[in-house]
Amino acid sequence: MFDGVLYVILMIAAGYGLIRGNLLPKESSGFLSSLLMTLCFPAMILMGFLALDPKELLHTGLTTAAITVVFSLLPALVLLLKKEKGPLHSLYSFICGIGNVSFVCIPLLRLFLSEEAMVTVYLHVSIQDFLIWGLFHPTFAGKQHPQQWKKVMTEPCMLAVLLGLILCLLHIKLPSFLAMPMEALDACVSPLALVFLGMTLGQYGGSARWLSKIPLLYTLYKVVAYPLVIFGILCIFLPMQDALLMAVLFGSPAPVASVIWMQRYTNDPTPAIANLIPSTLTYFLLYTPILILFY
Repeated sequence: MFDGVLYVILMIAAGYGLIRGNLLPKESSGFLSSLLMTLCFPAMILMGFLALDPKELLHTGLTTAAITVVFSLLPALVLLLKKEKGPLHSLYSFICGIGNVSFVCIPLLRLFLSEEAMVTVYLHVSIQDFLIWGLFHPTFAGKQHPQQWKKVMTEPCMLAVLLGLILCLLHIKLPSFLAMPMEALDACVSPLALVFLGMTLGQYGGSARWLSKIPLLYTLYKVVAYPLVIFGILCIFLPMQDALLMAVLFGSPAPVASVIWMQRYTNDPTPAIANLIPSTLTYFLLYTPILILFY
């Protein structure tokens, strides 16, 4: 398992070095993100569903969907009670319930979980993607775009979930000429996601005061306190390892999308960056030992 942890560190360091050493332009991280979201992640999701038993999928899917929706939206609903509105309100409504599962949790969890267990992660990501583009993005943009829901339902990851559900429930397997490229793309997810994370840290790591009070309080809340509360509640209803997995997912750090949206709609990504850096570093330091102990 030490080799796996070292692998994570080295891949992140490689991405960081590419940007800080000016070996690649900073725009490269955007291309890598698009490659992952349009090709690699959909292939990973599809192959994960095909490895699952349909009965297990139905049981897992309903439970995961309910937990994901409730605890993703709960912080935003609480923040609605505040009278203050504006970009920072939109930012924290988003990042207090949504995390960077795709680029942080998935490459880490794949070192410890079986492919069957990873389906819970894929379902969680897909449901959060639906909430991200359908509910949270319009609060940043300031209006509901006419094509918003079309965009949500035609996202490659969402299409992969729908196709995976159909193929799994109907017991249909991919022919070998399709399975081979899908498996190859699936294998690219962990290394490329970790390199992308390192590139993001290299691009933004020195541009915000992420050791100031608010980012550190956010990190304490998002990575420690909120998942601990979720774990305590879910332990009443679920086996401990299932409750722990959901807590690990909800403890994921601030999403990269928050930086992109703050840059696009306010021209000031600094608050988002300040939360991204410490929460990401803390997540790896805290949850890697937990995963080693329990998985």
